[in-house]
Amino acid sequence: MADAMRQSMKLGLPKLVEDLTMEKLKRIKPLTDEECRRCWQTPNPEFDDLEAAMAKRPIKLPHD
Repeated sequence: MADAMRQSMKLGLPKLVEDLTMEKLKRIKPLTDEECRRCWQTPNPEFDDLEAAMAKRPIKLPHD
């Protein structure tokens, strides 16, 4: 909240609201298959171990 207040004072509230809208995100193109391969082709053992450990955790269902 404090960060939003500082930014709104710096930029002006209309500019801040414009910068925070989802419209800009809607214009971002998804990665192509080639871009995905280039980004995630290099294995990350630390992340892979973490992902495997998290996948083994039991899923807690909310009580009715």
